Amino acid sequence: PTSNVNHIVALTDLVGFIERSESMSDGLIAYEASAEGISLKCLSIGSKWIHVTTTNPLYVIYMYGLWISDEGDNDVDGYSNKMFDEGEILNYGDTIVMDEFEKSSGYDGKLTGETIRVTNMWMATTTEMYRAAESCRDGYDSNSPQGFNPVDFAAAFWFGSAQDADSTDGGSLYAWAKRAEQEFTNQSNGANAKIISLLRKLQQSFADCRGLSEDAREVKGIEMKHAATDIARWMVVPLVQNFIHHLAAESGMEEDESDERNRMVLYALTVLPFISICDEDTFDDLFYDLVTDLDSYDSATFTNRIETLYSRFECLGISCDMVGKSIYSDEGWPECIVPSTTKEIAGYLATSDASFQMLKFDLDISTIFSFIVMEASEAALDIYENGRNVKGDAPNSFISLKTVSIPSSLPEAIVIYEDFTSGVVDYTSVTKNAIMGEEAFLWSSPLKNSAAASLAIATIDMHLSILDDMHQAVNLCETGGWEDNWDSAVAAVVGWTEGDDGSSVDGYLFFQLAEELCAHFDNCENDDGESIINNKLMAEFTKGQESLKNKQCEEAEASRQAIERYLQAILVDILAYHSKFAHSNGDDRHCLLAHVARNALLPLIRRVSEPSAKTIEDNVVATALGCRVDDVEAVYMALNDYVVAKIIDCSWLGSSVCKETIPTFLPTPSPPSKSLTLTFRPTSSPTSKKPTVAPTIQKTPTASPAPSINLRYCGLSLGDAQNRCVKAIPCPDGRNDNCLRGQTCFSVQRICDTEGSATNLGIFSPSTSPTNTPTTPSTVSMIQTTPTNTGGEGTSMESPTKKPTNKPILQIPNWYYDFGTDDGVGEVDGVQNYSSASLHSYSMAVVVGTIAVGGTLYLFV
Repeated sequence: PTSNVNHIVALTDLVGFIERSESMSDGLIAYEASAEGISLKCLSIGSKWIHVTTTNPLYVIYMYGLWISDEGDNDVDGYSNKMFDEGEILNYGDTIVMDEFEKSSGYDGKLTGETIRVTNMWMATTTEMYRAAESCRDGYDSNSPQGFNPVDFAAAFWFGSAQDADSTDGGSLYAWAKRAEQEFTNQSNGANAKIISLLRKLQQSFADCRGLSEDAREVKGIEMKHAATDIARWMVVPLVQNFIHHLAAESGMEEDESDERNRMVLYALTVLPFISICDEDTFDDLFYDLVTDLDSYDSATFTNRIETLYSRFECLGISCDMVGKSIYSDEGWPECIVPSTTKEIAGYLATSDASFQMLKFDLDISTIFSFIVMEASEAALDIYENGRNVKGDAPNSFISLKTVSIPSSLPEAIVIYEDFTSGVVDYTSVTKNAIMGEEAFLWSSPLKNSAAASLAIATIDMHLSILDDMHQAVNLCETGGWEDNWDSAVAAVVGWTEGDDGSSVDGYLFFQLAEELCAHFDNCENDDGESIINNKLMAEFTKGQESLKNKQCEEAEASRQAIERYLQAILVDILAYHSKFAHSNGDDRHCLLAHVARNALLPLIRRVSEPSAKTIEDNVVATALGCRVDDVEAVYMALNDYVVAKIIDCSWLGSSVCKETIPTFLPTPSPPSKSLTLTFRPTSSPTSKKPTVAPTIQKTPTASPAPSINLRYCGLSLGDAQNRCVKAIPCPDGRNDNCLRGQTCFSVQRICDTEGSATNLGIFSPSTSPTNTPTTPSTVSMIQTTPTNTGGEGTSMESPTKKPTNKPILQIPNWYYDFGTDDGVGEVDGVQNYSSASLHSYSMAVVVGTIAVGGTLYLFV
């Protein structure tokens, strides 16, 4: 080292003292003892939020995982007090250490020392590495004392006073990693050997940063940050090795029969947070089984737990060969299988390695999403602009979501990109604004902004990349070499988290958006929730692949155009859905998502029709003061013009953009003394990964057999259903589920004739008002929206989501007025009297009639 690191070495010696101590009081004294102004305790409680959230991404990952766990305070609004186990999430390390000190089974100095080492000291090592990169970028290195180097501090935390490379003794992280390494074989490299080599390179990079220009420092600093991430991946290896070792011992898979439960919990706490970023279902299951419900742990689940861990190594940034094979493993242990780089993507078989890297953008999006929720926007923006999981060709280089959207040299792709970026408005900037909470997102919450950012990445950044890759592939049809581009386009549509067969609903990209839309609009192809348009997409990608293989370039171009239209159809439905819901319910989140979808479509619509683009631009408006959707029917008409111009098949759409009549929405009055509650409590059975404002979507109930003569039709009123029954939607089973949003199923009591109105059947006297003596006692509803239906436009569905609940998140109770009279409405001097009305809530209602009073439509229920 070129810096004075004696105080850090002294901390390592204190850990050794704690491991040898026999009383909790001695251990606490050593834990809180100061070595030149710093203590082992201060490594955790001395952390500053602004520093760690802008500098160290690993710290944010740990905080996020522990915050959303069963022990975290993660409900209500998505950005609560950020607590873990009743302590501040920023001080999670100290919380875990103090739990170990005070555990009911008594003090164990050796375990306490190990806890301090793998929580506080491990994270301090990473913080110093990332601090070195940040110091290079911001020019701090130029003003620091000669010889000062934060990498020296990182190395001191890792090595401590260790001098013998082969020794496993002492309180250092190096000795600890050496001990873990001895429990495994078949490693590609020893973790310690790689960490030593990479730390030396990082140390030299910081020294080289001095004297560089501002631009050169930025480039060097980004390289150093990626190098720090690479070192951190090797630092994760001994954590995982210890986790496997102690899980196996506790499960009776090793010769040692000692109680390993506490160590199993310790390493669960230090490994599982990495999984929370990319697979919260798995994280929830493992955390509950190995931490929350520890007393009920079933050792018979060992094989399943290890298989699950192996399958999530990508989340941790490690691989099977980095970890190796336990020396205790036998035929009863599962095998760690290296994933193929040419994998199946939702039924499409990739033939190049390029898709394997492109698939990992899902991990970047998930990390960005989580960081925004944790109010670590600077760290989220850094990943968006500089990447984290998708490696480039050069050492320590990564491809970022921001740069992947920039086209190649093909004029076709450049023109599209310039439509987005070169006008008065840069439509691609919506992603950065959502991440940082700026401009249109200035007034919004982290939870809403995170949803908007991930939707923007999918529909703008990744969409532009898809279009560019497809143009590139077709351009290479004759000469060859198209595989990388075509496979990358598929990967950018589907993503890594969807699974090989596309059966998962944990993704963020077009594939997931289409799945959510079909569930919402209830137009999925089958009961498994497969989207019609997704099946068409994947079939067309495969068809295009075959055309490219056979150099049938015209057919390949036709497939490219068809895929382009499928993606545009998804964009149309996204904008239609969110604008309709925002307009009808005044929902800010839907409005912001409509704003994102508007930005994703406007440059494309403007190429076809400037008036249509202007209509959408004027009616979906988001500023620093708020968001609104004005004339939603005009938006739908403009979208319809685009659908017609682009020859988009209306059967692909779930929205009513193509329908002749646009459903009319009436505003929902806020019930007295009730407030909307936005909950963010994750559940164990989400339908998607991202926080959402969405009730459970149910399939439309199966209709009962229709009578020989249908007398029931949908309409805005009884008269509307009677007068327009030829064009109206029939609802022979009497259910409102069959109708458009805003309409009710009415019994018109007449036969519908060819002139478009109902003719008296002769068995009932026609009436324009409901009977005063219904079979079921009725009340008059003051609800000015449609009756409760499942599915359909205007029903809450967020895109994208992270951890949805199993109940509606926006809890809007239903209300009715009781008028206090036998016939529902009293009269005073011939005028209807509502003075005796009282407000009640109900859980279910059946509409039996309507009456119009003063321009308001009241429903008899």
